Amino acid sequence: MAMRKILYLASLILIRLILHALLYHYGFESLTADEFGRTILAARWAQHPYNLLSGPWLPFSIYLHGLALMFVWELLWVPRVLTIITGILSIIVFYDLNVALFEEPKIGRIGAFLLTLNPVHIWLSSTPLTEGPYTLLVFCFLYSSILYLKAENRKYLYL
Repeated sequence: MAMRKILYLASLILIRLILHALLYHYGFESLTADEFGRTILAARWAQHPYNLLSGPWLPFSIYLHGLALMFVWELLWVPRVLTIITGILSIIVFYDLNVALFEEPKIGRIGAFLLTLNPVHIWLSSTPLTEGPYTLLVFCFLYSSILYLKAENRKYLYL
């Protein structure tokens, strides 16, 4: 059963990567003021890390992109690749979230498939805005909350 889940999720990841490749191949350019501003903030943070206490956006994605930029200084693709990765991870967590919530792997497969093809999720997973990483975090928090409510194991509560 675990191998079936892995193969199914791997096929969804492949579909999503193909969709991203097609999107960029056919000229998707998302160079908006928001993307530019967030990338520049992350780049400035990467050059001189500091504690983000205020600003127009929540700091997690700036920290995430800034850390990556410390290793690879490429302002166009590094934030995009990270957002694509968080989008793919959110599909995997969404599968587990649905299975935990409904206790039916079929529901998990349907939900993950629909999220894989969701145009808004594809777009937000292609543009380095804050929505991609935060969607992953929200799905993770919901999943851990459901696990806590079902198992009453404190490790899920602390997560």
